[in-house]
Amino acid sequence: MSTSYSLDLRTKIITALTNGSLQRNVAKRFKISERTVRRYWKLHREKADLYPKKPVKTRPNKVDWNQVLEFVKNHNDKTLREIGENFKINPSSVFRILLSFNFTFKKSRFYTKKETKMNEENLLKKSVKSKVNN
Repeated sequence: MSTSYSLDLRTKIITALTNGSLQRNVAKRFKISERTVRRYWKLHREKADLYPKKPVKTRPNKVDWNQVLEFVKNHNDKTLREIGENFKINPSSVFRILLSFNFTFKKSRFYTKKETKMNEENLLKKSVKSKVNN
């Protein structure tokens, strides 16, 4: 998420435009887009304030993600649907939550990506050893 430009920068942009500078040149000087310069100029012409808008609050999650993570660690044989039914959420939401914790779904067990890579390396080492012994 990007942050908004300060009121000080916005007033400097308007001052430069009122002194006769072109919008393109002002955009280059302050290293912002021309569209942003036009938007601030339009706000100034309409006598609107140049203050940045307050960020919109997002709604809270239906479940605590850490609770889902603990449930999965304790019940690693559950499917996404079963986990979702337990927390009364969609299986796709469960998948998104687990993805944010770097979990992957492999052979009816949940592993982190690091654990999956370690398991694959161990299997590779075992197969190499068995070939050497034969």
